[in-house]
Amino acid sequence: MSENEIAVRQETGLENAATANEIRAQVNRIQEVMRAVMKNGIHYGTIPGAGDKPALFKPGAEKIFATFRISVDPIVESETRLPDEYTVRVKAVATCGGRELGSAFGEASSNEEKYRWRRAVCQEEYDETPEDQRRMAFKKYQGKVNRVPQVRTHVADISNTILKMAVKRAEVALCLQVTGASDVFAQDIEDLPEGVLDNADKPAAPAMPKRKSEAPPAEPAPNTPAPAPAADADRPPDREPPEALADALADELPLDGEIELHGVVKLVTRKPGKSAKGEYVKCGVCVITDKGEQWANTFDTKIADEAEALKGQRAVLTVKPGKFGLDLISVAVPE
Repeated sequence: MSENEIAVRQETGLENAATANEIRAQVNRIQEVMRAVMKNGIHYGTIPGAGDKPALFKPGAEKIFATFRISVDPIVESETRLPDEYTVRVKAVATCGGRELGSAFGEASSNEEKYRWRRAVCQEEYDETPEDQRRMAFKKYQGKVNRVPQVRTHVADISNTILKMAVKRAEVALCLQVTGASDVFAQDIEDLPEGVLDNADKPAAPAMPKRKSEAPPAEPAPNTPAPAPAADADRPPDREPPEALADALADELPLDGEIELHGVVKLVTRKPGKSAKGEYVKCGVCVITDKGEQWANTFDTKIADEAEALKGQRAVLTVKPGKFGLDLISVAVPE
């Protein structure tokens, strides 16, 4: 190599360019961590109708950042706060050893379909809500189309969720960009609304049993779990609040209807609190179903104890739509 060629490489920074072996080793390292550490449905997962390549979730992005000793700093670039809207744009910057590796953006808004509307608690709430703040939405569940009464959400109730979602989207995009993981994972497409993905490729979901005596649905294939959405303070990190997680399922149920969730009990949480009526303990039960993780809430500690006893085992959770997601009615062992 001539002196001129060396000078050009130094001026452009190409002297630090990775070799083919180094790039191959980086991809191999990501795949190794994926096999040894990451869990399907928690750190990554296949999105129905979006092809076979798994999508990267926020917990998976954090594992990859930790693997390469990359630190991430999310910064709010812009913010719109109005009485009926909250939109935030976040920039995530990756650094390693004091050197900036790259940046990516993520945006979330209360005007997104899944945040703009929520299911009415009861028919009375729907009737008493002003006409411009309510609607009847059509939801398909188990092959049947239901009319679901919905009302507008209060922006203040979901602003923190919106901010966390923008951070999550920025961090996942940043991970794919700076680590070159896009050939292993698809883009972060788990948040796309219904109808955007190709429904023609969407596999039919197993029918949910109506009675405990019926056989539970077949176990999901190892590489085809549903995405698991992020959590608030009393949930494991990197999950959406349980009320947001349950929206997709709860909105599809008839008003005041019940359904049975068949799956493996993964986690039981307890959060004590105090209200005007006295002290209470809010319990959350996470079950892994054929559609991914689902959360259900209860204030009955006996039900939580029953779920705790079945941790790591298959169980049947009877739930119904509540004000803040799914209310847990009972826990039983499949017959």
